[in-house]
Amino acid sequence: MSFWDALAMARNVARLTWNVPWVPYAVLLGLILLMVGALSRRTWVQGLVAAGLLAASATYSIWVLPVGVMLAGFGLVLVVAGAIWKHADRKRPHVGGGLMWPGLGLLVAPLANIFLVMPILRTIH
Repeated sequence: MSFWDALAMARNVARLTWNVPWVPYAVLLGLILLMVGALSRRTWVQGLVAAGLLAASATYSIWVLPVGVMLAGFGLVLVVAGAIWKHADRKRPHVGGGLMWPGLGLLVAPLANIFLVMPILRTIH
């Protein structure tokens, strides 16, 4: 699969997912959480935002696994951007951490889904 095929598949999954009625509200909530995490100077707030995004992404990927994978890719972009920002701008390093923590939450969510959420759901079912 080439890069362009993967991009076309991601676009199709995003288009189909966007038609679900609650997805625009979830995206809005995610963006608000990212802004809170990026603007906060407190590590516990950034960690709380990361935990919220981890829980939301793990929950979303129960129904649509490609959405969880796309969110993990977005999380990887946030981690890299946060690391670059943290080391490039010494005056405002909290913004780098505010991007890295939520990015790590999104990046770890598919693993949490596979190794934690799905086994629990299997025992309940």
